[in-house]
Amino acid sequence: MPTAGDRVGVAELKRLAHEVRNAMNGVAVSLEVARSRAGRGAPPAEVYPFLETAAQQLELATQLHKQYTDVATTLATDGEACGAQRTPIHDAPGA
Repeated sequence: MPTAGDRVGVAELKRLAHEVRNAMNGVAVSLEVARSRAGRGAPPAEVYPFLETAAQQLELATQLHKQYTDVATTLATDGEACGAQRTPIHDAPGA
């Protein structure tokens, strides 16, 4: 049975996953604009800002992924310390 701490941890994982998706969407949109502008012959000064934004969003996604991994590791370690039984993913219902 999940504890209050587990529920908070899961909520944090969901929040971080959403933020990673947001950052990756920013990468995709910025790269698509850069590709489109470069494809029609826009000068580098019109393309570069979108590439810079994509790089910044990728860095943000990387930082958020690290936070996600840290929270997931903490949850897994806490569960193991409590003697919780983990179901291998291939044995999980619906797998």
